[in-house]
Amino acid sequence: MKNLTSRETQGVLVENRLDGPGQPSFAFRNPSSAIFYDWHAHPCHQITYARRGTTQIEGPDGHHLLPTAHAAWIPAETRHRTMIRDMDGVSVYFDPAYFPHGYMEHIHTFPITTMLQEMLLHTVRWQPGSTEHDPIARSFFQTVGLLCMEQMQAKTTRVFTLPRATHPSIVRAMDAALASPGQANLSLMLHHAGMSGRSFRRHFHAE
Repeated sequence: MKNLTSRETQGVLVENRLDGPGQPSFAFRNPSSAIFYDWHAHPCHQITYARRGTTQIEGPDGHHLLPTAHAAWIPAETRHRTMIRDMDGVSVYFDPAYFPHGYMEHIHTFPITTMLQEMLLHTVRWQPGSTEHDPIARSFFQTVGLLCMEQMQAKTTRVFTLPRATHPSIVRAMDAALASPGQANLSLMLHHAGMSGRSFRRHFHAE
């Protein structure tokens, strides 16, 4: 897995025009390789759909898992980091000024219909920057946003969020395990946490 630094992550944002609000909407295919983006935020809303692969988004309130037939909503200016593996999917970005009012204020995983799945994948037909002057594109993205909002507001009893650890030593150990799960073991976690086995177990169970 490629672990991007804060500077490298910011470079990806600039390269993909994510350092601006969206003007008014655009989309692109997510990379299929295994990548762990560092903490970042952007001024546009984001909806990510994964047709296959593993996607995990960590935000202020926990780790959000993205299962099949679901999409993830990340509000504008929400600090988060993302880990993806073997992903086949798309991310759609919306300028908050053009997005329907009443949007969710937190990262949220929600189910999508087959129709909405195909619409999300269809958004990549337009190049970034082209929707501002294309009435069909603007209308299409607005409809996608409205349908996603409808799905987000639908009641569901399924929860795909795991709470974050708060103890800095446990956080370091968990980050190391996430970055390289195949090599994760207790001795390596103790090294990253800087703790004895007894202290690590005590704090881990407390979390």
